Amino acid sequence: MLNSSAAWYFLSRTAAVLGDADDRGRVRCKTQYVSHIPIPPASAADKARLSQLAEACAAAAQRGDDATLAVHEAEIDQIVFRLFDLTPDEIALIESALAPTRSTSPKRRRASS
Repeated sequence: MLNSSAAWYFLSRTAAVLGDADDRGRVRCKTQYVSHIPIPPASAADKARLSQLAEACAAAAQRGDDATLAVHEAEIDQIVFRLFDLTPDEIALIESALAPTRSTSPKRRRASS
């Protein structure tokens, strides 16, 4: 959940950012900011799937498998968007706002965030 686009969008709008939040600025992930990220209620099945995906992301990142990492991250995003009951317009806003901060390599994107 915390590595989803929705969480990064929230942090980029509420946390201190070193540089321009909309142009690859670095979000300061301090407790005072992260503790305010809203966490939607989730079923046991959703929690289990998110946990599996997080583990798969970590394994893909360790292998340097950016394609698999991107697929797993996209699935995490879709689950989180559903849990927040976001509309297609809200999802498009989040994705377009984060697009300039993302490189073609998800691994590099997460490492720099």
